[in-house]
Amino acid sequence: MSRMRSILALTACLAVVSGAAWGGYNPGDAWLVDQGGQIIRVTAENKIDPQVISGFKQPVVAAVNPSDGSLWVADSAAQVLVKFGADKTQKAMIKGIVTPSSISLNPVDGSVWVGMENGVAKFDASGKQIFKIGGIREAYVAVNPNDGTCWVTDAGRSGNPPGKVLKLGPDGSQLLVIDKGFTEPKGVAVYPKDGSAWVVDSQGNKVVKLDANGNTVVTLDNLNFPTCVAVNWKDGTAWISTQDGRLLKVSPDGKVIKEIQCQTIGIMFPLFVAVDSYTGSVWVIDTIMRQVIKLDENGTPKIQIPRQILQRPSYVAVAPYWRVKR
Repeated sequence: MSRMRSILALTACLAVVSGAAWGGYNPGDAWLVDQGGQIIRVTAENKIDPQVISGFKQPVVAAVNPSDGSLWVADSAAQVLVKFGADKTQKAMIKGIVTPSSISLNPVDGSVWVGMENGVAKFDASGKQIFKIGGIREAYVAVNPNDGTCWVTDAGRSGNPPGKVLKLGPDGSQLLVIDKGFTEPKGVAVYPKDGSAWVVDSQGNKVVKLDANGNTVVTLDNLNFPTCVAVNWKDGTAWISTQDGRLLKVSPDGKVIKEIQCQTIGIMFPLFVAVDSYTGSVWVIDTIMRQVIKLDENGTPKIQIPRQILQRPSYVAVAPYWRVKR
């Protein structure tokens, strides 16, 4: 059986969890963000929770806290950031979130960073604003829970001026600015163990890894418009998606461990990737086919969430591999 047929067959393996069987958050669970107005949870056992979170106008990104199972969701059309408990009850709503592009949660204190069209904001676990910084265009954020610092990409204006990468302190202070070598960075992922960051420069056709001090240690160039990068917090490997239909698994030192031609697994356009650090599995969003596919750590398809369930998938939130130190 071909890999394409295998994945279609595996669609039938998705089971719907009955209300009685539904429990709380478990490592390996994933939340699928559907811009059609809903958040769908898929358990680590590949079962769909029938109790979707709905009522959104256009949810775009989300983040889950492994410490308590709470979920933050940014709604672009409604311009709000909403916090839900593990039981899916609303705990907080923050207004004035203009064109959110990313969320990054710190599991140590429950605080959340939000990247927006023209700035970055940080909120505590209750939703109280700690600070807001303007002048950053189409910001993407990635917080390091080890020290509370946050890597931020500023897309610039299509190279005029070019974009840059910043590292901010927990209080919003500017620790580093890397303003050379990037065209239009739109995406960042942190590896907490060493504080390094992987940056996606789509217009520059490359992905760059920076060490904790902002020095370039890896450059993967000649990529055809990379769309996303995700880092496994357990081992430091990274997964990269590209516009020409490739998925790359890369070692911490920049060596390509695995390359997947997406058409061989039924994916047309991999816009987004997320890594479940607990299991090593990878979630991929295909915007053309309106589907979400889960791969194991070796890139073998495991399940497919088809277009019959999703309208406009945009993001998959999985809890980072993190144990809060007591």
